[in-house]
Amino acid sequence: MITSGYLLAEDPDLVQKLKDSRINYFQITLDGPPGVHNRRRMLKSGSGPTFDRILAGIKLLAANEMEVSLRINVDRANMDEALKLLDILEENNLKDISIHLGHVQADTEGCKSIESSCASMEEFTVLKQTFHETLSQRGFKTGRTPYYPRISHACGANRMNAFVLDPDGDMYKCWSEIGDKPARIGNIAEFRQRGKSERMREIRWLTWEPFEYAECLACKVLPVCMGGCGYRAMFVNKDRPACVEWKHSLEHYVRARYRQEKNLKAEPKQS
Repeated sequence: MITSGYLLAEDPDLVQKLKDSRINYFQITLDGPPGVHNRRRMLKSGSGPTFDRILAGIKLLAANEMEVSLRINVDRANMDEALKLLDILEENNLKDISIHLGHVQADTEGCKSIESSCASMEEFTVLKQTFHETLSQRGFKTGRTPYYPRISHACGANRMNAFVLDPDGDMYKCWSEIGDKPARIGNIAEFRQRGKSERMREIRWLTWEPFEYAECLACKVLPVCMGGCGYRAMFVNKDRPACVEWKHSLEHYVRARYRQEKNLKAEPKQS
């Protein structure tokens, strides 16, 4: 489940209900330390901070042995503050949750007003390398598992059994389409045969692949990145691949993997 996490701490019984529903993995976003996060992630009413309640929800999930993936969305306005959040997580005994950076991008018309504040892929790559190294040095969970050489699986929407749901029960293949009703591929509450247009929208996602792009075929990181974000390639870039930070950071991850393997071999074997 991808959630703001704001309501988790309000009702302790909610975590048990989620467990009973067999939901055991959560992606929750904090946009930096409290001062930064509260300016960016306010309530609809505009009143009250949100950081402390979301953090309390994350701690509640972790205490109940639920898997949490913390996403820190960054752009040029908060890039310099992302590392400060690690101090707070360490103080709250949250070093064992998965942590990663999210690249804020202006994909839709509604986001065009923030386009100038979005970091370039090169800028994001540099920050992510620094962040990855810091996680490793400080013993956070993500730092113990270098990305390379596993395949990135950049686009979950290309998988057969991957779906996202909106509050109305409408199904989509990609989370960037949530709320865009013409893009839905069905509804989990409507027991009816899906229409042809819904089936064709799903098929489009399942048949998308990077091998149709000449620049992907000539790229050395294709087997790792697998073309990046399918939504950006199909709808934002108008049938051009959306190159991801792998293209600028492969050497960094290869070196990180080398250091990890070297350290493992150097560790004394237990009898």
